[in-house]
Amino acid sequence: MLGTGASGAVYEAVDRRSGSNVALKILHQPLSSSQAQRRFEREVAAHERLAGVPGIVSVHDHGVADGRGWIAMDRHDVTLAERLASTGPLSSGEVIAILGDCCDALAALHEADMLHRDIKPSNVFLARDGRAVLADLGVVQFTGEATLTGMTPLSLQWAAPETIE
Repeated sequence: MLGTGASGAVYEAVDRRSGSNVALKILHQPLSSSQAQRRFEREVAAHERLAGVPGIVSVHDHGVADGRGWIAMDRHDVTLAERLASTGPLSSGEVIAILGDCCDALAALHEADMLHRDIKPSNVFLARDGRAVLADLGVVQFTGEATLTGMTPLSLQWAAPETIE
């Protein structure tokens, strides 16, 4: 197990086709719940719209097993939150690079008519090549769409006040 969040647990796994290590997110809630089904479909749709976009975690595959949705994505070693906890403050150069990568990724989301809605240090991964990569599109909102009941951002301490219902 790599970690757990409000919507699912993430495990290290091996993609049998490519042999590469992946992060396998398995939802906590069975898809028999309409809210869980909707959230899963939205996350998959968001990743499909953003396939190949630098700065967004790449998804290899997705599906349903034993009634629970799963998504296999790139495996990254450390989140920004973990990095800050282990080494303390970043240099100004590191901050500028990470913010630049995050802004580029958010611009790509916005160009694809989406809002991330859960930007926080634990959803920013630091790739081996030094880039910052955004993850967790589970509460993405497609622009022009009303906020859906039950889709409040998961991390209230990081949420913009106007997004809290």
